[in-house]
Amino acid sequence: MRKSAGGVGKSAHGVGKSAGAVRKSAQSVRKSAGGVGKSAGGVGKLAGGVGKLAGGVGKSAQSVRKSAGGVGKSAGGGRQRGGAGRKKLKMVLAGAGRVGRVAALEVVQLRLKLMLRRWDDPTNPPWDGGAFWDEEVVEAGNKRKRMKVKLALKSYSPDELVSLANAIKTAMTANAKFPTPNPTLVAMAALITALTNTINGYNSALDAADLALANRNAAVEALRTALTQWMSYVEMLAQTAADVESAGMQVRKAAAPVGPMPKVQNLKLTISDHAGAVDWMCEPPKGVSTYILQVNRVNPDTEAEWKYADASTKSSGTLKGLTAGKIWVRVAAKGADADPGPWSDPAEELVR
Repeated sequence: MRKSAGGVGKSAHGVGKSAGAVRKSAQSVRKSAGGVGKSAGGVGKLAGGVGKLAGGVGKSAQSVRKSAGGVGKSAGGGRQRGGAGRKKLKMVLAGAGRVGRVAALEVVQLRLKLMLRRWDDPTNPPWDGGAFWDEEVVEAGNKRKRMKVKLALKSYSPDELVSLANAIKTAMTANAKFPTPNPTLVAMAALITALTNTINGYNSALDAADLALANRNAAVEALRTALTQWMSYVEMLAQTAADVESAGMQVRKAAAPVGPMPKVQNLKLTISDHAGAVDWMCEPPKGVSTYILQVNRVNPDTEAEWKYADASTKSSGTLKGLTAGKIWVRVAAKGADADPGPWSDPAEELVR
């Protein structure tokens, strides 16, 4: 029985050594937790909690030694107590193993938490470059949204473009937000001046061209007038076609009759700008010399109601002296024949 008790004592002594090793491991955990706490900055309390857990492991190991000593004393009392001591020792050792495993698991969890917390550690830029878990990552060069400017320069006339450029140059002058524009303010002013000068030169050229055109047209009319006078002079003295041709002119051919006039087409009436009047126009037939116009104030289907209104050598004109109300108008063309052609379809309009 004493040998058995001695064996139990040795086992208890071994448990004590194992408990001491656990205590040393717990101290190492505390030191590691403390070092990590310094690196992490702000997680010392968590590492301290692990230290307390490790201290609890040490106390559990001391309880194991005391229990082992108690088992030795009980072993001296007989085999029955020695057997009970061995069972109790096994239970104590099993409990110590569980405590050690729990301590190891806590250390691993602590290290993971510290690693995660170091990601948001602003004092450790080499680790994460100043980024945080909940921070949106923005690629370099895209942090500031560039503003889009609208000018629509092609919609401006040259004069409007000069006005716009002057307004922008004034706004950019001494503008602290845009200190170094390219082109420079001096270069921009030179470009504005150059365009202004070319606009002035172009406008002067236009004025000169208008004057030159007017002078040309006046000269054309003067020459036409003089040639017409010569034509009349030749007509007065020439006896034959040869005489006309000898003056460098051609003989006008006699007008050939074209036969009866066709029906006038596309007669249209419009309200005149003047009261008591109506404007008219039609498509001129070939060979016409005179247009005869009639009006009807009652019924266009009643021939007796058509009355003479006017005669014109042109295919458009204005009928005047009419009373207000509805009116119908028709027109016939007269050519070389004595009688005019058929009447056009009536056109209707209101006289105001």
